[in-house]
Amino acid sequence: MAPPDYSDLMSIKDQVCLVTGASSGIGSRFAVFLATQGAKVVLAARREEKLQDLVDEITQFGGKAESIQLDVSGPQEEVAKGVQDAWNIYGHLDILLNNAGFATGAGLLKDSQDDFDKVFSTNVRGLYFTAQAVAKLMVDNGIKGRIINTSSIAGGELVQKGQAIYSASKAAVIQLTRAMAVELAPKGINVNSIAPGVFPSPMSDKLVNSPNKEKAQKAIPCKRYGDPERDMMGVLLLLASEKASQYMCGVNIPVDGGITLYTMSLSDPTAIFEE
Repeated sequence: MAPPDYSDLMSIKDQVCLVTGASSGIGSRFAVFLATQGAKVVLAARREEKLQDLVDEITQFGGKAESIQLDVSGPQEEVAKGVQDAWNIYGHLDILLNNAGFATGAGLLKDSQDDFDKVFSTNVRGLYFTAQAVAKLMVDNGIKGRIINTSSIAGGELVQKGQAIYSASKAAVIQLTRAMAVELAPKGINVNSIAPGVFPSPMSDKLVNSPNKEKAQKAIPCKRYGDPERDMMGVLLLLASEKASQYMCGVNIPVDGGITLYTMSLSDPTAIFEE
């Protein structure tokens, strides 16, 4: 008996992928990677002019990319219009990479309502209604698609002082991923999420470049921060591929170098930092 054909198990060639929050950080690297794998990429950000360099980067190596203006923190109907614009470029969407995110705040005793609203309007409300708009189009057009949400280790096991609002928003993303998966799996749309650890990006700049960055990296079992060009791409390809991820439903995959495995020794709390 011949074995199954696995030759295209991880293929996303000619799949159309909408990437939100694509203008910088991890989102821009995600977009480039997907294009290198043969996907047609629609880049989305609040300021479309910031995407032109990324479109040029992708097209220079023969990839296919277009851009749209999409502020996911805007009203529901405007988000739906932006998603429709993305759909119209190639005539459909196969994959949504729900990556737009925002972080701010000064801690429980200093946070303002404005801080709270800015984070939740992007990370939670924006993610939800972007997924809704894409899912409606997929269902109406009979597309068996994938939705990949960017969560964070801050939304689960890791608690960082002063980041209550951001952590709560990412915990919401993890639970929304599960709830979306339950509703959409019967319609042939699988929903999962990636939880990055510490990766250099504009959002994590203060943490990555802190005075204690060497000690911080020693506290990670892999002894380093994540590489945004490489370390998440295997998981992204797994979840983006229709065949490889078809039986994955509502999972949240940490990509963190083992940081969430950290356990402090109560008898010697700083020992993990020592050689």
